Amino acid sequence: MQLFTNHREALFLERPNRFVVLARTTGGAGSGPEVLRAHCPNPGRMLELLVPGRRLILQRRGAATAPGLEYTLAAAYYQGTVVPLQSTRAGAAAERLLLPALFPGLTELEREVRVGSSRLDFRFRLPGRPRRMTLEVKSCTLVEEGTAMFPDAATARGLRHLDELARLAGEGERAGVLFVVQNPNAERFLPDVHTDPAFSRRLLELRERIWIGASSIRTGADGLARLERLRLPIDDEAAARCSEDRGAYLLALRIDEELLCPVGSLGPQRFDPGHYVYVGSAMGGLSARLARHLRKSKSLHWHIDYLLARLPRRSVRALPIRSPHRLECPLAREVAALAAGSVPRFGSSDCRCPSHLYYFPENPLHSEAFLRVLLHFRHDLALRP
Repeated sequence: MQLFTNHREALFLERPNRFVVLARTTGGAGSGPEVLRAHCPNPGRMLELLVPGRRLILQRRGAATAPGLEYTLAAAYYQGTVVPLQSTRAGAAAERLLLPALFPGLTELEREVRVGSSRLDFRFRLPGRPRRMTLEVKSCTLVEEGTAMFPDAATARGLRHLDELARLAGEGERAGVLFVVQNPNAERFLPDVHTDPAFSRRLLELRERIWIGASSIRTGADGLARLERLRLPIDDEAAARCSEDRGAYLLALRIDEELLCPVGSLGPQRFDPGHYVYVGSAMGGLSARLARHLRKSKSLHWHIDYLLARLPRRSVRALPIRSPHRLECPLAREVAALAAGSVPRFGSSDCRCPSHLYYFPENPLHSEAFLRVLLHFRHDLALRP
């Protein structure tokens, strides 16, 4: 099926807000490059996809489009494949490519079905089944090292949908959720325990009560999509191992002006303007640890507390890696290899690492190399038995 048409390519520049991306065209015969503002139809963070310089596919919108947003972000190139990013098109792909194969003989198909306070994607009847089935479709774009994960950002709406499906199942109805993985390189699917543990735990709780499926599609640069794998394995065991509230984490910090700050036993420390990454761990109560780091009112105990007390909340971003394994020091070594410098002995008084705070002149979250480290630990090391 056709997921997008009437498109052009551009290079990603930035995402000034959740709904807009800026991209630069490469120009053509007789024309120079220009910066385009495009509507972003995907609420996910898409950290690994939206890095500066990433090739994007933009689709021209209709004539009634608001001025300045004549394009929609349709897809991005990633690791040799095209990843569609219009999450609303996942339902159409499911209807055309997946439902007939997953549920042969379905009839009485309804779309956008009102269930409680939500609208779920489909309701249909199956041969020989007295009750209809209600199915919600979710678009998954995050695939790394063969592992697809959803969601890549906390989703209260997705959690509410799971609760509505659970209620239907409790009333004797058939209910399910289908994850449409928009990347053909996926070999298995898991709920993303790192970015939304509440959604992940709820999905694991419901695996015996509702139907849960994952399928992948492959899309070409021409926008034509086809089925890749009808049934991706869902790795419940790996997800369950990592659903406990423990693991390692990164804090990405931004310092706008030179800062002289006392740091406990280290004494006064000078921090140059730029970006810093702190590596920590909490093998019990990871969520509480991160919440404490982000809270302004607290006693100063760890080295990082002294620095965080001097930074505005908007300058700090937490990146958890939930795992039963102790990954803090291996993670610190990988971050150190990419950093331009470090603060000696900061945060490493109880281990042999020279530091756990590293300096980057540019935002590491815009670096493919840094994101590969984060995703490797999340998608591979954290999930190992």
